[in-house]
Parts: sequence; structure tokens; C-alpha cells
Amino acid sequence: MPVLIKPFDFTDPLTIRQRRLPHWRQDGCAYFVTCHLGDSLPGGLLRLWAGVRDSWLLQHPLPWTPTEAAEYHGRFTEAMERHLDAGRGSCALRNTECAQAVVDTLVHGDGKEYDLGTFVTMPSHIHLLAVPRSGVELSDLATTWERISARRINRLLERYGKLWAEHVYDHIVRNRKELERIDCYTRQNPTKAGLREGDFVAGGSIEGWEFLKPGVSA
Repeated sequence: MPVLIKPFDFTDPLTIRQRRLPHWRQDGCAYFVTCHLGDSLPGGLLRLWAGVRDSWLLQHPLPWTPTEAAEYHGRFTEAMERHLDAGRGSCALRNTECAQAVVDTLVHGDGKEYDLGTFVTMPSHIHLLAVPRSGVELSDLATTWERISARRINRLLERYGKLWAEHVYDHIVRNRKELERIDCYTRQNPTKAGLREGDFVAGGSIEGWEFLKPGVSA
């Protein structure tokens, strides 16, 4: 069955959860999600980024223009991902059993609570595309993914304590062009980061994902 996706529309009801990061929510939309291990980014760097980002957000209140959105993701999202690709910290997901524990967690709810698209486990983080089902909150899904996978990985590594970083990065997908760009980025991420076979697990697909015409509900 096709996965029907609503294109993002500023004129439709939009929920924005701020906390330390802006999280946009609109029913029926697809999301690009990044979760990273707690030791993959230095705390000092995160605090520096937070200060610069908060200043930028004050100067650029929502809703953003396409140019402002591109600037935000270029200055903050892409910079973060370059650091993640450098593979700092324990890189627990380089362990194939640990990476598979994440994959098993993700595919478990696919087709029930959400539709899972392209995904990749990198040594220190994961990327995925997902469309939550009606009434399902993306933040709750991410919390579940991290909780279950952390329990499995801690058991495998005979360790205790927090595995994932506190904050999950998510981006609402605006249209077909952006979906295809993110899909391509996700699939090419291991090659771009110089990883060898066995250092990552890639899977999923956006085949069958179709965008509705503007104004039509999923």
C-alpha cells in the first residue's frame, strides 16, 4: 500500500515545541530524524552551538522563509552532522550486533505506529525517515526507539547508564524534492563519511511514498 504524505503547509495548523530545539509538528507529514550517542559530541561544543543558535532564532522568528530555513540547516544541522560523521566517542553502533539492535527496534513498529522509510545506522548516530500514523507523536516514538535500543545495547556491551544524547533532531519534510534529497543524503552518508562495509547498516526505502495534493488530508 502507498504511504500518503501531506506536504508541509504554513497555512495549516502547526505545533511548534521549542525547548532547546525547535520541533515542528503537522499531522500527516514525514520527518527526517537524527539520534546520536551521548558521547558523540563534546558538551562544550553543544553549549557553544546552543548559544549561537538561540541568538539566531531570536533574530529570525517563525515562520521562516525558504531562505531562512536553508540558512538554519546550513549553519546548525549540517555543521552538527559533519561532527557526527567524524566518528568521535565510543561509536558503539560500529558493533554490528548493536547496530542490528537499533534496526530491529525501528522495524518493529513499522506499518503499525508509523511508516519507516530510508534509514542508516552510523557508528555514532542514526538517520531515518518516518511518517507517524494518525494520533502518534514523533517525540514519543523517538523516546521508545532510544529506550528499547539502549536496553538491548547495554546488555550486549555489559554496560549501564544513559546511551543516547538528550536531544533528538527532527526536520519536517516539506515536499517531494526535499524528501528525495534527504533520501539520497541518508543512503550516501556512509560513503561520504568514509565508512567501510560492516561499519554501518542501511535499509528501508521511500518507494511507494506519495505526496497528496495541497489542501488534501491524508
